[in-house]
Amino acid sequence: MVMRLRRTRRTGLTVLVIAIALIGSAWLAYASPTPQGASYPVTAAKIKAKGNINDCVPAGKKQKCTAFSASVTRKSTGKVSGSLKVTVASTKTSYSFKSPAVTSCGSNVAVLDGTGGKGSGKANKGKTFSSHTTINNNGTPTFDTVITDSSNAVIYTTSGPQPVTGKFKISISC
Repeated sequence: MVMRLRRTRRTGLTVLVIAIALIGSAWLAYASPTPQGASYPVTAAKIKAKGNINDCVPAGKKQKCTAFSASVTRKSTGKVSGSLKVTVASTKTSYSFKSPAVTSCGSNVAVLDGTGGKGSGKANKGKTFSSHTTINNNGTPTFDTVITDSSNAVIYTTSGPQPVTGKFKISISC
């Protein structure tokens, strides 16, 4: 036996409210905007460092030592600008990285990861390099870097943190 559905104003209003609620729910689920910034909070950072490490070769009356310089700024929006450069004394090769990512920053320690870097010299023409660099300004300042090529072969490493020597300047603020 079939019951007949009564069509009253109250029933019609209830059906209308349910239909509007379903349409609104579907609209909110599919039409909500995507986040415009980073999905996690980003801390602004400014890293300026310049110095040498005890990886030296004799060059006449004066020794030439491996040198580094970093000038990197990360805004609170997550945008990174600046560069990292390492000049290896033993091979007379410079490796430079534009806008390296600041993967960690705090307590006077900064970790920079550079990709798409370039090396000087004919042997490095057309090659790209990556770097993982730690600059530490706690106590005795140290510099640690590993530079790899596109096949992940290690091109240069400081073999762990090395004390920064000579005239140096390190400023890390996060």
